[in-house]
Amino acid sequence: MEKVCLSQYYLIIVLLLFGGIVKGQDCTISKEVELDYSRLVQNIKSELPNPALLLSDSLLLTFESNGQTTCTDYLWVKYYKTFALLLLSQSEEALPLFHKVIRESQQQNNWEIVAHSYLSIGLLHAMLGRTEDCLRNLQEARQVIEDKDLEMVYSRYAVRYASYHRHFGDLDSTKIYSEKAIEYGLKYNVIKSITDGHLLLGIVSSDLEETVSHFQAAADLFFKEKAYMPAALQRLNIAQTYLRANQLDKATIHSDTAFYYSKLVSQSNPMYYKRMEVFYNVKASIAEAKGQIDSSLYYVKKSKEVVKISNYNTNQENINQIETKFAVEQEQEKLAFEQQRTNTLRLLIALMLLLFLVGVIGFVNNRKKGKEIAAKNKALNEALQFQSVLLSEVHHRVKNNLQLVISLLTIRSYKTTNKDLKLQLNDISNKVRSIALIHEQLYQTEVFEKINIQNYLNQLFAYFKTLDTTESSFSFEVNTNDIDLNLETIVPLGIICSELISNSLKYAQQPNETLNISLILEKDKDHFKLRYQDSGIGYSTGSLVQNPNSMGTLLIKSMVRQLMAEYDTFNKNGAVFNLSFTEKKVSDV
Repeated sequence: MEKVCLSQYYLIIVLLLFGGIVKGQDCTISKEVELDYSRLVQNIKSELPNPALLLSDSLLLTFESNGQTTCTDYLWVKYYKTFALLLLSQSEEALPLFHKVIRESQQQNNWEIVAHSYLSIGLLHAMLGRTEDCLRNLQEARQVIEDKDLEMVYSRYAVRYASYHRHFGDLDSTKIYSEKAIEYGLKYNVIKSITDGHLLLGIVSSDLEETVSHFQAAADLFFKEKAYMPAALQRLNIAQTYLRANQLDKATIHSDTAFYYSKLVSQSNPMYYKRMEVFYNVKASIAEAKGQIDSSLYYVKKSKEVVKISNYNTNQENINQIETKFAVEQEQEKLAFEQQRTNTLRLLIALMLLLFLVGVIGFVNNRKKGKEIAAKNKALNEALQFQSVLLSEVHHRVKNNLQLVISLLTIRSYKTTNKDLKLQLNDISNKVRSIALIHEQLYQTEVFEKINIQNYLNQLFAYFKTLDTTESSFSFEVNTNDIDLNLETIVPLGIICSELISNSLKYAQQPNETLNISLILEKDKDHFKLRYQDSGIGYSTGSLVQNPNSMGTLLIKSMVRQLMAEYDTFNKNGAVFNLSFTEKKVSDV
């Protein structure tokens, strides 16, 4: 009887263990994921496709790693990602993805997503001028809406169908379905359908005041929803309508109101300066129509100024998107690695418990099998030690691979006679070496959570010491009070220090004089303060200023942003670089 009972417990525990390894379809999401999902929806509503794509990729990876690929939120994220591609006019990539979303949603009976997908495909064909394909997909959407009683989606169908008729000539149908869009938008509180309906009615109306009335309704609704930028644009539409009708006083009133609305928009909004360009152009046209040449020239000048700012912000946004994409890719790789390691550990724990249970059963049946139990426990301990060795080997191999990259760069540097190329290759080699040193220290110490910054910086300076072939020597002093930092903090910090040392050796050394470099790192509660100083001639402009052709300064500033740190530079008996930062938080996963 005892044997039967133990066997039953054994079976139950095995089922529980291996049942845990195969993830269930739990559709509960964390607060962080919920916040990212809300940001994704807002980006789609604001027609900001680039950040929407980055967020959707990150969310899809999270859902997939949690085994939540049949959850409704997962399907919506796939739909929003595809819609973002549509906003970027990437039709060839978006179309097959829409079809895939439709198939998956049909399998899960999520007909609302199916209807929205057909409507979006209709929009895609309308953008390409494919009349029949546009109409066919709109009809498919309507069929789903009617069959599945999806009245809440009908307002968007009405908008798309009205827009279809506006593009292809039936203005009466445009008016009818625009009014239906407003009707159903009001019924189900779909704000975008209401505003789109008014905009379409305003566009197709031949009566001036009726056009203004619809634009005004859309502007008021946007303002009520605190969507100040589209509210400002509708005021500009009204101003331009009155301008074309030569009613300049009314045009001025509405352009001034648009300017007031624009001031309520954060300048960090990616579309702020582009919309301000439109505003100043309208003001310039109104002033010109009034014969106010000086005012017109003033607004033209203001328009050019915001164009420059807009172009600059666009460049910054592109750089930020590149950095964000790189960070997301790193997080994806890290998450995949952690997932693999978690599964391995689960299997090892399951194996450990299974072996332990086998040993208990054997002990009950025959106490003489104690030696076997001891042998199995030893095997388990060796398995756990083996996991530690594997992790150490990972860092060792990463270090070796980075060293191989350094060697390839060095060989290429030796073979080139181009001095600029040689300097660039050596510079890249130094940056890679600063990262390789981190993995080398992890491998040597077998402590994988923290890096001793004193040891790391001493090795980094020693490396530059071996590379220094100039007649003038340099010395260094490192004082970090034996501080340990995690890997997520040490990597960007190491790259910053490597770049500072490289700059000092390039520009600060003077003939027949020893260059002294000091680096001090102090901790004040949760904050760290780093001070780097050399005894050279200092910054040429009194502080570190980004050279358009300088990759190093851009890299330093990029790493400072990654640390979410603050820095300042100045000259004081040489160049000084101060950095204030906190240790980056590491996920518990």
